[in-house]
Amino acid sequence: MGDPRVQAILDRALAEIAGARSTTDLEQIRVRVLGRSGELTGLLRSLGAIPAAERPRVGQQANQAKGEIEALIAEKLAALKGAERERALEAERLDLTLPGRRIPPGPVHPVTRVQDEIIEIFEGLGFSVAAGSVTKSKSSKT
Repeated sequence: MGDPRVQAILDRALAEIAGARSTTDLEQIRVRVLGRSGELTGLLRSLGAIPAAERPRVGQQANQAKGEIEALIAEKLAALKGAERERALEAERLDLTLPGRRIPPGPVHPVTRVQDEIIEIFEGLGFSVAAGSVTKSKSSKT
């Protein structure tokens, strides 16, 4: 038969681990049960107050309970992290059916602005502007 103190801590921890909804809840349970001043840690530290005949049995049960709690916490933590990751990915999912965002045109480049002013001045003087490309041919030296 198990020690009632160890069994009570184990039962309470297992119920709380099963009911944990987030990784922070699970971490709080871990700290409260297995932390530096946790319930099970306190029981292990108080083994000296237990009669010598019962110490090995209670110590062994407490260590088994500690291992079981750590394993369940690790298992539940992996499941919760996976679920949280899935929720985060679902929240960040892009809707590819939506139209893209239009990028507003930026300001006119300073060189283009000066070129437009020069053209405006020459057109005001009566000149016309011809647009086109000039091709350069390579001159061959012989």
